[in-house]
Amino acid sequence: MFLGCCVVLTLVAVWGAAMTVRSHTERQVARRSMGVARSFQAAEAGTDTALVQLAQDPNWLGVGYTSIGASGYEVSVEPISSTLRRVTATGYAPSNDVSAEGYQLRRIESIVLIEPAGPFDYGLFAGDTIHLDSNSLVDSYDSQLGTYGGTNVGTEGDVGSNSTSTGTITLDKNALITGDAVIGPGGDPATAIIAGDSQVLGSEMSLSTAKELPGVIFPSGSATSALVLSSSQIQRLPAGTYWYTSVQVGSNANVLVEGDATFYVEHAFSLDSNAQFVTTCDTCTITIYVRGTGDAEESVVEMDSNSLLSAAADPTQLTLYVTGDGQASAGKIELDSNTQFYGAIYAPLSLLSLDSNSDLYGAAIAQSVEMDSNSAIHYDVALSSSGSGGGARVSITSWREI
Repeated sequence: MFLGCCVVLTLVAVWGAAMTVRSHTERQVARRSMGVARSFQAAEAGTDTALVQLAQDPNWLGVGYTSIGASGYEVSVEPISSTLRRVTATGYAPSNDVSAEGYQLRRIESIVLIEPAGPFDYGLFAGDTIHLDSNSLVDSYDSQLGTYGGTNVGTEGDVGSNSTSTGTITLDKNALITGDAVIGPGGDPATAIIAGDSQVLGSEMSLSTAKELPGVIFPSGSATSALVLSSSQIQRLPAGTYWYTSVQVGSNANVLVEGDATFYVEHAFSLDSNAQFVTTCDTCTITIYVRGTGDAEESVVEMDSNSLLSAAADPTQLTLYVTGDGQASAGKIELDSNTQFYGAIYAPLSLLSLDSNSDLYGAAIAQSVEMDSNSAIHYDVALSSSGSGGGARVSITSWREI
């Protein structure tokens, strides 16, 4: 009898111990499972934080451990190119203390595309095709640091298009894009970007959404006369607003703008060889509107060889708009050989043509672009903050758990 009671008590004790162990194990499993879920959620929260921060500051490099209740995260950001970032978000539960009970870690790696706000976020952007002939170049510099050259030459010369057709961006022998080459949403960079023996130093990719290129309407007003300068003539213009039927500056003639000025030109704007249209003060600005035409082959802006259009050689101080007024085309913009243009061109319905050895310092938006041999666009990164603002557009192009 006594022996039987001992056996029963022993069995009860063993069963109780087993149940205690089982209960403890189940609690550990549940705690571990909850920790796994919480650490993954924390990693996702870290990724979301990175998207918000990068939209406001593309140079953001991450954050150290940040507690969010019963979990936390840390984020590191590695620049891949001027528009791509590798974001690594590590989530922890219950904290980043490896000795904490139920400690769990999950890590997410995302590739994030940054599309800056404002119209001039690329050195060159087109609604359709872009062709770079042999030895042509798109690179960058920062006018806030001085003139182009020497140490002030960068690799942010991004080129983009909304098109996805074969050969959207074509580079002939020895042409060079120092930044990214980007095509329209859903396009295949392998067929839309044809580089051959040339180089794209950045990434080749497609946009998440098409870049908006709103048209520009020529303002209402009236012009009664043209601005015409004969060879070697000099015309000084004080600050103000000017309406002209056309502008034609003869060879070796100079237009000297002596204050902030806006020009509305109804028909054509042209500078003959060696002509200059410039400012006389360091802070003067020039804004030019040229009414476009429905004829895609008609030149509405033409700079002949060795001519110069500049506001103190600062691209942020000169903007050229070629309007469409509802037309399918706004005509051609032609920069002939050895011309120099300092400023931003916004002409989403125009063909932009750069002849051999011409230089555009600033940025350009056009319907299509032809760059002849040895021509160059030097993107002024100071233009990237101009426009509507409101932060960059960011999107995740790929992600994985590591």
